[in-house]
Amino acid sequence: MEVVDRGQSVPGYKRLQGGKFRHKRHTAAAAEVEGADAKQIGEGAELKKMKPGGGDWVSQGCWSPTFRVSGLPQIFPHFVSTLREKLRPDHPRTDTNSRWMVFSVWTGPDGLQVGVVGEMIGGGYTKATQQKEQINQANLASKLAMSQGFLLAAEQPSQRQEQQELHDIVRQEHHGYTRQQGGGPTLSVYGHKRKITLIPLVFLIYFEVAGGPYGAEKAVLAAGPLFTLLGFLVFPFAWGVPESLITAELAAAFPGNGGFVLWADHAFGPLAGFLLGMWKYLSIVINIAAYTALIADYLGGSGVAPAVAQPGGARTGAVIGMTLLLSFVNYAGVSIVGWGAVALGMVSLAPFVLMTAMAVPKVRPSRWASQVKGDKDWRLFFNTLFWNLNYWDCASTMAGEVERPEQTFPRALALAVVLIAGSYLLPLMAATGAIDAPPDAWGNGYLADAAGIIGGPWLKYWTGAGAVISSIGMFEAQMSSGAFQLLGMADLGLLPAVFSRRAARTGTPWVAIAVSTIVTIVVSFLCFDDVVATANFLYSLGTLLEFASFLWLRAKHPAMKRPYRVPLPLPALVAMCAVPSAFLAYVCVVAGWKVFALAGGLTMLGVGWHGVMRVCKANKVLRFNNTVSADPQQDPGDDYHLVPGVRNYRLA
Repeated sequence: MEVVDRGQSVPGYKRLQGGKFRHKRHTAAAAEVEGADAKQIGEGAELKKMKPGGGDWVSQGCWSPTFRVSGLPQIFPHFVSTLREKLRPDHPRTDTNSRWMVFSVWTGPDGLQVGVVGEMIGGGYTKATQQKEQINQANLASKLAMSQGFLLAAEQPSQRQEQQELHDIVRQEHHGYTRQQGGGPTLSVYGHKRKITLIPLVFLIYFEVAGGPYGAEKAVLAAGPLFTLLGFLVFPFAWGVPESLITAELAAAFPGNGGFVLWADHAFGPLAGFLLGMWKYLSIVINIAAYTALIADYLGGSGVAPAVAQPGGARTGAVIGMTLLLSFVNYAGVSIVGWGAVALGMVSLAPFVLMTAMAVPKVRPSRWASQVKGDKDWRLFFNTLFWNLNYWDCASTMAGEVERPEQTFPRALALAVVLIAGSYLLPLMAATGAIDAPPDAWGNGYLADAAGIIGGPWLKYWTGAGAVISSIGMFEAQMSSGAFQLLGMADLGLLPAVFSRRAARTGTPWVAIAVSTIVTIVVSFLCFDDVVATANFLYSLGTLLEFASFLWLRAKHPAMKRPYRVPLPLPALVAMCAVPSAFLAYVCVVAGWKVFALAGGLTMLGVGWHGVMRVCKANKVLRFNNTVSADPQQDPGDDYHLVPGVRNYRLA
């Protein structure tokens, strides 16, 4: 992707008016947003009068024309407020009260369009030795402008040598959407370093989807070893691969925080994005609440803390305390969470690797064919598979934190599919083949008993401890996913701007983490039977909308830039989505009336909440990062592509 440069001709568009500025002598156009009253700007001239708010046009001693922020609040209030909220100067001498912006107005077949063609800089930099740092500051703010939608993008930069050199600076040192030549970490649209690399992302996906074979025992209980092994052999590929491919394509195309919310928003508009975000977020926090309860069960059942095994004050205090403690880890930064997931994954997988190796001499393949007594419980069987192998798309909500997402996401998802399939299939093959136990014996926690039979008490205790470690890893991964989803929704303007606040030192969305922690504590006191079923139902609805968004974007926006593209035509993509969609529809159909009622009520509350947010935007009751909704069906033309994470704006 290249940014439209000053003086560049754009097919299908013409410049309204322009003027030459000293230094690099780039051309730029100026116009009022309301009324599109274009004005001629000369070298060093001041534009004394602009209807909405006034402001000074100047020719700064830098490479671009500039516009004073003081003249912008009435024109772009959401942009200025977001700038002051998000952009932290990297240099202590930067004058935070003096920011500059370059913008240009274009006309085209779809009406008046606004595109940012310049950047913003801090005041007080006049010496030649400070030129590079000045450009650095400008480019950081340019990414903020890009994230807020004031950008048109074209396929080729200007061919003028001086402008091409400027593009090289942006592309190689500061541009968060293009490949970096120096190999360092890329920058997100807000200027902070993207900290998640390949291996941490693989283990974050691992914990968001699986966390190990814990919980798979009920599949053996419901349908026997043979169908369980077939299920965990086929389901990761029939279900996980399609969702992984969709996630890889769209996370690379929209490398901003929010993930699937961005996709639905661009495909069907803000209401669809909000509903998808609400459905997925509720299912995530319900899962998070379940993990602290599971940790309490493991600690109580193992005898480490017997008091927390039964309902009461001790259990309540333990659940709340663990939720607060584990949430605090997320404040430490996404890099710590990512590498922590790697360490937790290694420790929790180690006992199953040992158990599998020790079981090989004892395996009798005939034991895999043993059957359950009576009828098979297919509903429990499929729900167990679904519960253990969903949430492949959750990592997409942190795409804005991933280094080179166009490369990292496809590789990480491919590795995660193999890792997750193996982490279920191999231990189950070892345990069911090495132990002559009927399917009725396979209740929750039986894998630890199987490890004890195969390797001795020490392996049993290690496997049991691994369950606690796995639950911690799943808690941390999904808490990060949920928090960055809220941040992405705030960046889109679907939630108030307060949700996008980041900690100054770590860059973590501390408000979103705090809200997620509170919601998790509240959910942990609800009855889990119907709540977990509702989480599956809401997740299914959200994933169906996600598949529809993927197919719609492929059909309606085929020219959109996709760094990674699923190598299939549209009819084949429809067929690819059909199998998991049929299963999702089955999950929705078999849900009971209580689940229908609860999910329907939550959905109506979501629609109402979205309406309230729109009223708050219109009346400026709350501060939002974005006040213009996306219109995905208004593309400038095939010569353009949608910028990841950026809305298309129509002004006229």
